[in-house]
Amino acid sequence: MLKKRICHISNYTIIDSYQWDVFDSSMTFRLKISIIDTNILLLKASGYAARVSQQEIWPKMKNIITTQMENQKFFLVHDYTDLKSASPWSRYDYTHWVIENADNFYGMYFFGASSLMKIMIQTGVLLSSKLDNSYIFPDYKAAILDISTKKLIAEEKQENIIFLKSKKDIPPEEMKKGKIIVSASGIKYIVRQQWEHRNNEYIVKTFFLGNNVFFRYFHGSFVEDDFADLGKSFEEIINDSIGPDEKFHFYVDFTHAQIMSLSFRKDASLWYEKMRGRFVSVGFFHLSPVNKMAIIIARNLVRYSGLKQKIFVLSLAVEAFEKIENIEDLDVQNNDKVLSKMSKKDLIRKVHRLNRDHEEVINDLYSKIGRISWDVNFDLEEIEVDTDGKYSDIYNAIRLVQQDVRDLLKKSNETNVNTKKSDSDSLEA
Repeated sequence: MLKKRICHISNYTIIDSYQWDVFDSSMTFRLKISIIDTNILLLKASGYAARVSQQEIWPKMKNIITTQMENQKFFLVHDYTDLKSASPWSRYDYTHWVIENADNFYGMYFFGASSLMKIMIQTGVLLSSKLDNSYIFPDYKAAILDISTKKLIAEEKQENIIFLKSKKDIPPEEMKKGKIIVSASGIKYIVRQQWEHRNNEYIVKTFFLGNNVFFRYFHGSFVEDDFADLGKSFEEIINDSIGPDEKFHFYVDFTHAQIMSLSFRKDASLWYEKMRGRFVSVGFFHLSPVNKMAIIIARNLVRYSGLKQKIFVLSLAVEAFEKIENIEDLDVQNNDKVLSKMSKKDLIRKVHRLNRDHEEVINDLYSKIGRISWDVNFDLEEIEVDTDGKYSDIYNAIRLVQQDVRDLLKKSNETNVNTKKSDSDSLEA
């Protein structure tokens, strides 16, 4: 029996069935299958995938694809949140199945993968150019938002597209969830989500575009303690949309804004200073002469020069997209400025320190690679993997090689033992 539920992120219908939740005979591997919006196949894998797991479960999955997808192209999505690992042979079999059927996929998506699993995916992708449309995302939300973006762009209904090259501006009434904004340079931004906050005096609409762009539309009068609620609500939106640490672009439309009291502007200034480390760029447009002057004064009074450089007073929406696409991360620029101000002696000392750090990493890599070459019996867990640092991919690649070498040697030893036993039995006979 099929069960239906709604995806709270995309509003797509998700179809599940208890018959699509299968285990291998050893009960060490589980695959749960769901169909989303008729052409998204979600595979949730759990446990350890051995070759026998693939051989036992795959016929059932192929049958579901044949009966449910009706030979149409679809998005193939993998949830590896609970997948511990996979044997070399199971990865080999699955990769070749994907290559053989790549023409049936709009794209292959992976999310929730551990750092080691990511390396497994990346090495598999290298086997064929047919796997170029493979994408790794941190979680389901990021993956489904990317897919929904591609689906909307593929539909390209003219009433849903705003071309800024010819239109030049976006009236507040035209900004809606599901719209596609094509900037003057041709970059497409999907309006992914929208929120609305209101009281008796004002309405504030917030829109999430692309990967890290937020637009807010102010309507009405804003006084006294209003910004406390607006600031808090926006922080919740940001954290739900991109996470608590990611940077973003923030632009505010004041077409229908009337009054901003001194108290409101003061609270807003303090909030912008608090959030300064997360802004890539900030802009205000469609301002009345009074509001424009108020914002210019507030910007000039900002205590942090880095924040002041990120704030722009604009005329039209099209200018906001020009800033988004052309501005560099000022924090990176400021780091370059710090280096440029260092003395020659300090720079030499910094280079020597970096060289020592690199030598330590290289020696560590030699040690691990050398042990893979000839120390067959050492414990895999003895490899201390840096899962968060800048060398994590290298360490995980070494760990993957060791894991595969050990697995293949184990299979080879088992084959040799069976061969010797067979030869011994033949001689006794």
